[in-house]
Amino acid sequence: MTASAPLPGPSLGRLTGVELRKLADTRAGAWLLAGVGLVTAATAVIAAVAARVDDPALVRVLSSALQGAGALLPLIATLGATAEWSKRTATTTFALVPRRERAVAAKAGAVLLLALAALVAALAASAAATALAGGAWTLPAAALGRGALYLGVSALAGFAVGLAAQSTPPAIAVQLLAPIAFVSLATAVPSLADLVHWLDLVTPGTRLARVDHAFSGRDLAQLTTGTALWLALPLAAGVARLRRQDVSA
Repeated sequence: MTASAPLPGPSLGRLTGVELRKLADTRAGAWLLAGVGLVTAATAVIAAVAARVDDPALVRVLSSALQGAGALLPLIATLGATAEWSKRTATTTFALVPRRERAVAAKAGAVLLLALAALVAALAASAAATALAGGAWTLPAAALGRGALYLGVSALAGFAVGLAAQSTPPAIAVQLLAPIAFVSLATAVPSLADLVHWLDLVTPGTRLARVDHAFSGRDLAQLTTGTALWLALPLAAGVARLRRQDVSA
């Protein structure tokens, strides 16, 4: 008798779909998803009303809506990254998907799809608010690209920090407290203000999200260093930790 060939594992697309559903499975995830929608719509309306006398152009309203969506998106991504440990399902997950890098790739794919959905929601809310305010339908193509990049980087950074921490509370605490610490440091020691902007992802990310303003080469350089520090390094550390970790117990 010949040994039977091992059954093929689930496809990456199927795994990504499962991870996407898991983002809304918990009460916290569902509330945060609802919060993203509400905050995005609220910031779009507020921006349109506030700029009504000046110029409620679509690009200006979208700029505010993107920042509203980006405020909560990283937290949802963190929940997705830490789900196996918060729900104590790591053994089951990695028994079904022995190649742990595929599970990480599926989670990252789900996070990026969520960021794309947030971009669509922000654009829809901005278009509706602009129409109600009677604003101009001015929207350069580059604005959408910047919006997609901002939401994608923000979501993946939250995912990376969660993957490295493997625990929801410290991962979220780091993401909420780090910007406050950077601002406090820059305020207390003005000579370090410029250095802080090269280490912080929030400041260049906010400039990227302001699609009604120019984004300079210096802004791009600061975004690159912030992304390396808050996305690339935690992601590499999280993957390395996961590969070495014994989750059979």
